[in-house]
Amino acid sequence: MLRKLAVGLAAVGALSAAQVKALGLGEVTVHSALNQPLNAEIELLQLRDLTSSQVITSLADSDEFYLAGVKPTAILSDFNFQLDIKNGQGVIRVTSRRPVREPFLNFLVEVNWPSGRLVREYTVLLDPPVFSPRDLAPAPVVKAAVPAPKPMPKAPAVRQPIAPPRAAAAITTAPVVASTPSAGGSKEVFVDVHDTLWDIALKHRPDRSISPQQMMLAIQKANPDAFVNNNINRLRSGVVLDIPSKEQIYAMSSSDPLQEVKRQNQQWKSKPKAAKQAV
Repeated sequence: MLRKLAVGLAAVGALSAAQVKALGLGEVTVHSALNQPLNAEIELLQLRDLTSSQVITSLADSDEFYLAGVKPTAILSDFNFQLDIKNGQGVIRVTSRRPVREPFLNFLVEVNWPSGRLVREYTVLLDPPVFSPRDLAPAPVVKAAVPAPKPMPKAPAVRQPIAPPRAAAAITTAPVVASTPSAGGSKEVFVDVHDTLWDIALKHRPDRSISPQQMMLAIQKANPDAFVNNNINRLRSGVVLDIPSKEQIYAMSSSDPLQEVKRQNQQWKSKPKAAKQAV
């Protein structure tokens, strides 16, 4: 019998009244058993008009595990998180390639979207698979045919002299030439008319230690002339952005990137719709 078991620990930075209708994570439903590859689903709540391109999900990083007092196990590195969003409803499919040998799993799921971030802890208890009496019946023993022994080959009458081993050819290795970063350690990205800052931040952030909100604000600070009214939602098309390096991002990061993104989102929504994006 498969069970549904989830113990929730939600960590959303700087909750406010505007977050009452924020994206949420529901319970986990497990479709696999012990000693089978994991097959589970986590329900997404209050998706509203969010799409798969606006939501990213993954296993939380080691810092979140430390803050939650949860010790990550080796099997968690095999977990795969995939979004399935259709008609305003969605789930996160959590799977693994290898069979899960541990009956008790404890892990944290992280979800990011343009205006928020959520981390929740899940505890899953895997039941042993249920077998029928037919499955437990011993399999019939089939005796394998024993092949007849092959005759031993005769030794050659005359042995050829063994040639002395040749000296191994010297192996030369070409020197490795390191790639030279551009001036300032940044790279340039052209902004198409269909591009958004959220998509650019997701594509060009150095790694997962940089949040999407942190990356968006760093790009904005590095390119102040690329934004109308200095708002992340009003990125000009046809401009070339300087993408900052990881060190530059840390140097430019504000104390609370998520709160700053929310502030700019609220400011943008309060502007008259007649103000159009400059091209």
